Amino acid sequence: MPQSPVNNASSFNVPVEKLFEQAEETGVLVLTGRKLSIFPPTVSSFDLTDVTVVDLSANRFVVLPQAIAEMVSIERLCCYNNVMRTLPNLNKLQSLVSLNVSRNHLANLPAHICSLPLKELNVSHNRLVSLPDELGQLKSLMDLDVSGNEIAALPSCIGELTCLRDLNVRRNHLQGLPEELTSLALVRLDISVNRISRLPLSFIKILTLRTLTLHDNPMVLPPTNICLRGRVHIMKYLQAEMEQANCRDDISVRSSRAAARREMRANSSRRTHSSRDLKDGPPQHPGARTMASGPLSLEAEMESVAKQHGLDWSGRSRSIGAGPSMTGSITGSLSVSRPVSGHSPSGMVASSTTVSAGGIVPKHDPDGTLEDDDDDDLETTPVSSPQPRTSTPNSSDVFFDAAASIPDTPASSVRSDSHLSASSQDMKQGASPARSPVHKAQSRKPPCHTTLV
Repeated sequence: MPQSPVNNASSFNVPVEKLFEQAEETGVLVLTGRKLSIFPPTVSSFDLTDVTVVDLSANRFVVLPQAIAEMVSIERLCCYNNVMRTLPNLNKLQSLVSLNVSRNHLANLPAHICSLPLKELNVSHNRLVSLPDELGQLKSLMDLDVSGNEIAALPSCIGELTCLRDLNVRRNHLQGLPEELTSLALVRLDISVNRISRLPLSFIKILTLRTLTLHDNPMVLPPTNICLRGRVHIMKYLQAEMEQANCRDDISVRSSRAAARREMRANSSRRTHSSRDLKDGPPQHPGARTMASGPLSLEAEMESVAKQHGLDWSGRSRSIGAGPSMTGSITGSLSVSRPVSGHSPSGMVASSTTVSAGGIVPKHDPDGTLEDDDDDDLETTPVSSPQPRTSTPNSSDVFFDAAASIPDTPASSVRSDSHLSASSQDMKQGASPARSPVHKAQSRKPPCHTTLV
């Protein structure tokens, strides 16, 4: 970028007023090296609206003269090597395509500068610590020089400078480069003398890059020995690193997908088991269990229940198949003996009780002997609750409910001791316990075949 128009040595001997007069005719105003801090008062007497080039370099301007903002036809403005701390509003300069304010004391770049149709912007060697977020509005910008400042990071909006070809960020405090930079069609890039340790792997996307300068950086990726070999070797190294990174990403993605599939299968299995448990429902009695395989016998449990109530258990069990749904039955007899005089050879009268999964049905044997009946010859009647008594008051009757035999339920449905005592007294008086045909048929009924789930 040219710093200032070419000047003739004889121009330094020309008075300032004469230079303004020449600018009216040529459209070029050159005031280089005049040690000016302000414009002369006679400037208002000149028509400078057609001036297109202004060079105020190597002067002592603290603030850009207001007369410059009124020159609406300016295309190139050079204020190099002054002491300016700020820039006035230049929104009227809508023909300005080149602005050079390098080597001044600017602490910030005003946002209104980004509304100009600039193609070249040089703000190097100032005191800038950042660039405005509005920088992306310079859609026509092709050359940007911000070298020699104190910029710590480039804004992401720099990726919006679609026409940018030359970028110079030399001698700043940069520690990295934004990924958005790789979307530009850069031809020259200077990032030397910074604190950059890594180049983005996506740097290989800048296919238009011809000049890359990155010396005096603590480079790790690529390593320093690769950087010294030049741009071609740097790009080859970044290409190899990109391929390895893609392989690692593919492996990570496959592992994540496999883990997700395993988790889905585990969740599906848990939902299946939960649905099955809800469908099967809770156990209905102590003998109801859900097993994976093998037969299930209730003989041991019924024997334990009988011992708990002080009864004698002589069981006859039928195995119950296990699986998702289990059906079967168990039968047996509980006998209790009490001393009764004159009615049994052994002096005892026996009361037999038939036990099933659904309940315990009493049977009576006045002869003192217990006799099992064949289940195949009898009609099955479900027993789910105590039935009305049809036997005579003389019979010795004990009734058990299946729920009462659960160890966790201490309450029993055994008839009260007063009833047993009354039955014993009837037998002592010699009353023969007659069994009506109805009662006999009921006492011979086989146990209930209950479906266990």
